[in-house]
Amino acid sequence: TKFTGMTVEQIRACGWLQFIHPDDVEENIHRWQHSIRTREPFSMEHRFLRIDGAYRWHITRAVPMLDAEEQVLMWIASNTDIEDLRQAKDRAEFASHAKDEFLAALSHELRTPLTPVLMSAAALREDARLPQDVRDQLSLMERNIALEARLIDDLLDLSRIAHGTLSLRRHTDNRPNRHELSG
Repeated sequence: TKFTGMTVEQIRACGWLQFIHPDDVEENIHRWQHSIRTREPFSMEHRFLRIDGAYRWHITRAVPMLDAEEQVLMWIASNTDIEDLRQAKDRAEFASHAKDEFLAALSHELRTPLTPVLMSAAALREDARLPQDVRDQLSLMERNIALEARLIDDLLDLSRIAHGTLSLRRHTDNRPNRHELSG
């Protein structure tokens, strides 16, 4: 074929294993023998040697063609080059991981300065020496800062979920169905 540089007859004479990456041969043989024994379809992603000496990822699929007595007449197979797809998937996974790391770092950096501001607003709101309208404004600030902190915590939780590090601990408090989140 054009991919291997050999004719179908040459390939039949030598076998396909010579084109499969050495790290993939054992699993390939194991799965192929299983398919032959069970007549289950064969499917495997593995690397094939191209005429220029480069290995490219392929998915090989084969199904048995049976006769009237349910005996295998032949296997019908296809090899599809999936190298570009695998590279695109790897790039997407890398980008997703980088995004998660960025969100975690950003969330932490945004959350850290809010704690002292929130505590100061709460302390000032309790100061009876301040006029009521000022304390009302401080209360509004406190609620909005707390809301901002919760939104940032949600960003952190998304990052924890993506990394599989979010843990939930149920506890009772004054708010119904509230879960304490930690990472």
